[in-house]
Amino acid sequence: MIKVNDYLMDPSNKLYDRTPTIRRIVCRDGFTLSVQANQFAYCSPRSNDGPWTQVEVGYPSAPPEFIMEFADEADYPTDTIYAFVPIDYVQELVDLHGGITIDANRTLSFDPVTTVYDNDGDGVFTTSGNIG
Repeated sequence: MIKVNDYLMDPSNKLYDRTPTIRRIVCRDGFTLSVQANQFAYCSPRSNDGPWTQVEVGYPSAPPEFIMEFADEADYPTDTIYAFVPIDYVQELVDLHGGITIDANRTLSFDPVTTVYDNDGDGVFTTSGNIG
């Protein structure tokens, strides 16, 4: 079974070449979640190099019952960030949903942002594409 830390450190799971954003994890039963670990995320160590002991989880497809204590907005369990979640908890959550399925991640239809514009210098950016 694929370990979450290994998934995070695999360069093929990065969404974009220039940023440390990682693809959503898709589990065998269809459960999905974002797990991020980099210098900008709520993780430890706060670096782009793992392994990590705590990670940022976000926007799970179903309420992740046993990590609710880390939720930023517990009233919205599928529309919030979970900060500094122990990696062992995330691994257990993923394992409960059958583990990571790489094939699903490779066939997700990500339409990455290709261009970012600030057309009039007002600080409002327009993007083409969809972050997915």
